[in-house]
Amino acid sequence: MKKNHIITLLTMLCLLLSLAMPTVVFADEPETSDEVKDTKPVIEIQPEDATRTMNESGVTFHAQATSPDGGYIKYQWYVSEEGTYDDLTPVGQPGWTAFTPAKSYKVQFYCYSAINVSPDGSESEIVYSRLARLEYSHEHAFSEWRVTVEATEEEPGEQVRTCGLCKLEEKEVIPALNGNVETPEADEPEAEEPEVNTPEEPEEEPQVEEEEPQVEEPEEEEPETPKAPKEPMKKTTVALIGLAAGAIAAIILILLRG
Repeated sequence: MKKNHIITLLTMLCLLLSLAMPTVVFADEPETSDEVKDTKPVIEIQPEDATRTMNESGVTFHAQATSPDGGYIKYQWYVSEEGTYDDLTPVGQPGWTAFTPAKSYKVQFYCYSAINVSPDGSESEIVYSRLARLEYSHEHAFSEWRVTVEATEEEPGEQVRTCGLCKLEEKEVIPALNGNVETPEADEPEAEEPEVNTPEEPEEEPQVEEEEPQVEEPEEEEPETPKAPKEPMKKTTVALIGLAAGAIAAIILILLRG
């Protein structure tokens, strides 16, 4: 009989302890999504502006970019006549990391592009370096003056000459035939209007606005929001723990009597 009582008490104890123990819920692991990596190359060397004379040696620009994922870089050089990225023209051979432009009397701008080729063969977006200004200074060889706008008795004209080396144009104003570059318009005398004496209107007396007494309304006190009571301990858990402790004490007494 004692063994049966002990087994029964142990069963009840295990049941009470299982009810008193908090339930542990394992959250599902978040699904790992492939992050989109930025594979664009990083420009390491920017071409610098340069000014030379025709008697000096030419300018050599250098290109260098790094791959963020261990790929390799594809280079291409470009020239711009206007100094913008909208009119780029490829020059040289693809893959060149150094480029020496031919000497020119015109001011030109140069840059290079870089594309990263990842180990899996995919290509990144194209990245451009800055535009470097290259100028070879020289003495202009201007042509004869060419009249573009004929001068008149009252209006000046215009003439242009062009440098045969760099195509730079200079403009000059041709004086009007009467000798004045600009003929100012004669100001016509303005006719004076007769003054009309109008009777003065009597001044209006300022109206004194009576201020209405402001009745101060008592400020309504906002009711204090009751603080949320602290959550009491769960009575069920406390009761189950007490029952479990009592059951343990009962088992110890039975074992001691036996």
